[in-house]
Amino acid sequence: LLHPVRFKISLWQALIMQTIGTVGETILRTIIPGEYQLLRRSIQRFIMLDVAGVVLLLGAILLIRQSQFMETMD
Repeated sequence: LLHPVRFKISLWQALIMQTIGTVGETILRTIIPGEYQLLRRSIQRFIMLDVAGVVLLLGAILLIRQSQFMETMD
């Protein structure tokens, strides 16, 4: 968080963890019977939150890569 360029491995780890969470929650939601709508909706909110996290983390990785590319151009 303080220096993502310096600790980019942690950024990749966070992306992997977030992706695993998203996939796991999606699988969980698919195996829960339809009569548990409250539980399914709750899990759906977690899935949406995790997808947003994946998108933001990917954005951060792309920004860092672009920044490093621009530094090599100078």
